Amino acid sequence: MRVVGYIREPSVPADTETAFVQSERIRRWTAEYGHQLIAVCRDVAAADGEASRDGYRALLGILGTGDVDAVVVASLEALSPDKVLQEIMIKDLRSRGVTVVSTDPEDVAELADTEAAPLRVLVRDVLARLDRYREEMAVVEAPTPVPARDLVVELLPAEEPPVWGPHESATHTARPSA
Repeated sequence: MRVVGYIREPSVPADTETAFVQSERIRRWTAEYGHQLIAVCRDVAAADGEASRDGYRALLGILGTGDVDAVVVASLEALSPDKVLQEIMIKDLRSRGVTVVSTDPEDVAELADTEAAPLRVLVRDVLARLDRYREEMAVVEAPTPVPARDLVVELLPAEEPPVWGPHESATHTARPSA
C-alpha cells in the first residue's frame, strides 16, 4: 500500500506529541506493515501558536494524483484537536479514495463505523444527510441574483436618525458630507 503521512506540530508542546515523535511513529508503522511511505506532509506551528494548513493542502495535492492508498497519522489529534473537525477531515479524505489510518491503538475504534463515540456517530450522520441534501437539491437552480447596479444602499450613523430636508425624501439619496 502506498501511504502519505501527515503531521501537525502542536501549538503548545504539551498538547500532543512533537512532530519528530509523530514522524517516527508513522515511519515505524509503515515499515512494520510493509507499506511504502511516499511522502510526509507537516504543518508547522506559527509564532502566534496557530498551525498553518499548508502541509495539509500539500497532502490533498498528493492525493489528487490518485497514486495514494492511505493517509497515516500518529493519532487523530494530528488532524485537529476538535473531534467534529476530525470527522469532517476524515470524511473528506475518504471521499478522495483513501483509507485513514492512525498508529494509535485507541483511535482504531474511533475510525470504525460501529464502535465510534456517540459524538462521532452524530457528526457522521449529519455529514451523510448533508451529502444527501446536496444531491437532491442539485437539480434546483439558484435564483438569478439581482445585479449590483440596481441596488441602492445608504449607510446612516446609528446614533442619529436621518433628517430629511424640505427637498429630500426617503426615496432620494444624498451624498454624505465630509
